[in-house]
Order: sequence, then C-alpha cells, then structure tokens
Amino acid sequence: MSWSSALLSATEQAWAANDKPMISSNSLKRTEGLDIRWAVGTTSGTTGSTNNEDTTYISENIMDGFPGIVSKPNASDGFFTIVIDASASPLTFDWFGILNHNLKTLACTSMRLEIADYGTFTGASLLSTTNINSIMSSDDRFSDLTLFHTGTVARRYSAVQFVRIRITIASGVPQIGQVILGRRRQQQFHPSLPWDSTGERSRSDDFTAPSGMLSRQMRYKARREIDASFRHSTPTEQSDLLSWWDQIDEGGLPFYYHDAPATYPSDFNMMMMGRPSLRYPWTTSTTRDFSLRAVEQGPSFFSQE
Repeated sequence: MSWSSALLSATEQAWAANDKPMISSNSLKRTEGLDIRWAVGTTSGTTGSTNNEDTTYISENIMDGFPGIVSKPNASDGFFTIVIDASASPLTFDWFGILNHNLKTLACTSMRLEIADYGTFTGASLLSTTNINSIMSSDDRFSDLTLFHTGTVARRYSAVQFVRIRITIASGVPQIGQVILGRRRQQQFHPSLPWDSTGERSRSDDFTAPSGMLSRQMRYKARREIDASFRHSTPTEQSDLLSWWDQIDEGGLPFYYHDAPATYPSDFNMMMMGRPSLRYPWTTSTTRDFSLRAVEQGPSFFSQE
C-alpha cells in the first residue's frame, strides 16, 4: 500500500482563510498499536534503529492523550529522530503539531516531518520543516497547518504507513508531551451567538479560619471551556461531524480546536468533551445544529502560556 495525497478542497481553504474555526482528531492513538521509537545521534532513524527511549518517559507517551506526561530519549545529543511505524493501521492527516516541548529552550534549528512507504524511509517525502529557534519566542505549542510535498497548497495525506520527525538542537535531551497528526474538520461559520471565546474555569480548595479569613489553594486555573453551537447546512459538514465523532472514540479521546487557523495557526487547545454526548438534531429539512461542550485537557493550559 502506498500513501496518497490530495489538495484540501477549495471550500476548506476558503473557510480557513476567513479564520473560521477548525475541529480536529488525532490520527496517533495508543489504541491503534503503533510502534514509536526515539533514535539518538541521527536525524535519519528508521524502524530498524535501536529504540533509545528513556524507559521512565516512554515513546508511547507522545500519543497517550496526556500532554503533561512527556516522552524523552535516554541520552543527550544534538540529533534525534522520532520514528513512527503505522503499517498495522495507516494514518490519514493534514496537519502536524506538538505540545509541551522544550525545543525552543534547546535551540532547535530544524524539525522536519517526513513520510514514506518503507520503514527504511527510502524515497521519503518532506511535508514540513521548521526552525523552532527562529520562529518561536518560548516553548509554546506549535502546529503546521500547511503540509505539502509538492506545490505550495496544503494537502491531506492518506494510507501513511511510516512517519519520522527529524530534530536538530544545540545539545541536550528533548522532551515532547504530545505529537499531533491531525485530521481537520473545517467549519463554515463561527459558533452561533451567544459565543464566549474567552470562557475559562479554575478550581480550588477553600479553607475558612475561625476568624472568618478565607484562604484558597488552587488546584488549577485558566482552563478553557467551550460551549458552542454550530449550524451545518451542507452534506459535507454533516458527514464530517459524524466522522470526527467516530474518530474521537465517541468522546473518549481528546480533540483539538483552532479559533483562527489563518491568523493564529499555532493557537489551538487540546479539549475533552465534558460529558461525552453527540447532540446533532435536524433543525430544518437540510440543516443540523451541533452543540459542543468541552474543557481543556490539563495540565498545560494554553491560556497560561
């Protein structure tokens, strides 16, 4: 089986260019039986490379849905490869992202995403290349929404069996909390009003002294909340929504929300359905209304960065 690609549709491109929201699933899931390994001392690792993972911070942590639990290699160096063998369950994706990393701190001058039909990466195709040290001011989250191996327009890749991320840093031990190979579901409109794009939640334990003085111990703060309603009037939007629901395991897995994919492509949140539920009734003979209620996956909340 060989991978294939296609341009994002003209509609998807137009809606994204107008900064309409984007909802995504992650093709990388621990349940899919993928093999992931770190290769140290090379940016040309293959599926035959020794797995140089730190056994306390294992490779699978990059796809476990918990960005606070990082993955690391077992040695310091300047060159690393993350190798993903998805031959047992090939991937479909159209954007690339990472969460909870230290690549800016380590002065990463090159992060390259490649795909291939063989574990040796013979004839590998480059989809994304980024100088993290140049474009980022901190260890913030990162996404590239414009993947292509030819031309200049974003493409969607299907039946991808082998992926590698090639990392060059000054020196040190890189760490990554989550790698995202996302499958987007581009929305036509912003959420229906009322819509609060700044909604957040904090949680604390309160202690009241006999004097009445209140002290507060924060558990977490500034966790984003989404309470949004979308109206879908096209068959593509409607089938996309049902496919997205299936791909996040009917609410069991995290998803990703971009508010403004054109203006702020790396400003996205990793979200979990508050109470997994698909509310998608017909509201006219041709339209459905989708109710989305979700909270940000902790502990590294985007609003705090």
